[in-house]
Amino acid sequence: MEYLLAALQVLGIFVVAPILVGLTIVKTLEFWGLRTVRRASSNLTCSVDADCPQGFVCVGGRCIPLAEARLG
Repeated sequence: MEYLLAALQVLGIFVVAPILVGLTIVKTLEFWGLRTVRRASSNLTCSVDADCPQGFVCVGGRCIPLAEARLG
């Protein structure tokens, strides 16, 4: 029984923990990357949708995320 518990601890330390750390890093980078794109795009002026980055549309002379435009 002690061997089984020791094996489960090793599994948790060397398999599960690195996966959780990796996912945390990836999600953090995605979050900050998305915020950077939103911040940069909010400063962009436009006259038509083609002036905005992918995933953004021109509303009132500013590029906003498509999801926000659908809500408004």
